[in-house]
Order: sequence, then C-alpha cells, then structure tokens
Amino acid sequence: MLGVVTWFNVPKGYGEIYSETGEVYFFTYHALPRSTAFKVIERGAIVEFVSTDDRHFGLRKATNIKHARKVSVKNQSKIEQLLGALE
Repeated sequence: MLGVVTWFNVPKGYGEIYSETGEVYFFTYHALPRSTAFKVIERGAIVEFVSTDDRHFGLRKATNIKHARKVSVKNQSKIEQLLGALE
C-alpha cells in the first residue's frame, strides 16, 4: 500500500501515514528498516507499507515501511492528492 508520512515524533518514536485509501495508519520507529529509518520519517515522504490492525489498541498500524521505489503513472494522481492534503 502507498502512503505519505504526515508527521513523526522523533523523541517519542511514533508517527502517522496517510494512505492512498484515505485512511490513517500509525507506526513506530520499530516498523522502519534499520538502514532507512531516518530517511523514511521525513514529513511528506512517499512510502510503501503493510497495513495491520492492532487489536489491543484498536488502531490501524503500518509495518514494513520503506521508501516507494517508483510511483506508477496510475498512482501518480493519488500521490499528488495525498501530498496536497498535507498543505
């Protein structure tokens, strides 16, 4: 799934991703690969992730977060909409 990082709180180690479906997913620092952790957490970063449900807290969570390598032409308009929502 594609999304855009809307914010990340470095001291607390968690943040939020706005997905291409319009849903909000929370993530923790531990959901980021070690090699790309500080590159991914920037506001406005376009990322790929796997969605999961946290039954304990009742939240949608993002796991396995990584930079989107290529955004296909069919997803370009979705990404532009997501980035526009950040403004």
